[in-house]
Amino acid sequence: MTMSARLNQSAYQPEIPEPPVRRAPVRWSSAPRGALDLLGQARRGLTEAAVTRDPAERYATAHLAALRVAAAVLAARAKADEQRPGRRRRAPRSAWELLPR
Repeated sequence: MTMSARLNQSAYQPEIPEPPVRRAPVRWSSAPRGALDLLGQARRGLTEAAVTRDPAERYATAHLAALRVAAAVLAARAKADEQRPGRRRRAPRSAWELLPR
């Protein structure tokens, strides 16, 4: 390694991302029943994917589990959004509006 390569390597400072905004977790008791059902299905799907031998089937099963988790998060966020004080009933919000909350 040349001297200039060592100098450039030592001068490298990795970019440190901003820490994520901390949100209060949704309590199990306040989560919608549908969201809890989706989480249970996702857990079973991941367990099934872990023991599946065929890579394509394993991928598809794990992917479906991930989609169920995403749906559960959206269901929980939508319910929390509906229950905010002073919130009037409006048209459903898109996923992109719910996620940053």
